[in-house]
Amino acid sequence: MPTVLLSEACHVGMIPAIKPDVSELTRGRLVQVDQSYFRAENTSAGNARYIEAHSKIDAPSPREDHGATFALSCEASSLE
Repeated sequence: MPTVLLSEACHVGMIPAIKPDVSELTRGRLVQVDQSYFRAENTSAGNARYIEAHSKIDAPSPREDHGATFALSCEASSLE
């Protein structure tokens, strides 16, 4: 799963990660992981947990500190 996540995050696709001689890195396995784990409902559930966790942190409101808000929004966008 980290291989698929990294290939998506770096926008390089799965081709550089495919290693036919390693069972976990065959094209079929990577496609299966991509289709099984990276579905909309899983992403939504993950985002909900992330937002909930951040709501428990004593972070400044957007009106108090725009820099912290920007940092939080950058972190959130990297998980999408």
